[in-house]
Amino acid sequence: MDNPSIPRENNYGTLQVSVIQEANRKPVTNALVQIYKDTDFVSLLYAFFTNENGLTPTVHLPAPPIEYSLYPSNQKPYSEYNLRIVSPGFQTVEIYGTQIFPTIGSIQPVEMAIDTGQMQPKVIHIEPHVLYRP
Repeated sequence: MDNPSIPRENNYGTLQVSVIQEANRKPVTNALVQIYKDTDFVSLLYAFFTNENGLTPTVHLPAPPIEYSLYPSNQKPYSEYNLRIVSPGFQTVEIYGTQIFPTIGSIQPVEMAIDTGQMQPKVIHIEPHVLYRP
């Protein structure tokens, strides 16, 4: 039986987020993982809590046509999404530019540090992929 929540088009990729503790590599359970399409964290697309293994459910996200990823070009072959990961007792993590390619399953690893008090969010910027030459 077909699953109606899974898009049939090739212009989707999947994302799962894996959250662990920086100090001991143990999973962070019940961490809130928010997925945004924009850089100002306004347009929330999805919000999930991690399970006992520190994993979110897998989500299907729009991506550009697969032809863009066959050869280097000035067409970006992936979509970019921004993530915010929050868990009590840990430093918040913000990731800019998680890359989603069409038809590809992606796992975004996240390491969370113990919050020592007045910590600002840990900000990670993912650089452009080598297939994309702006």
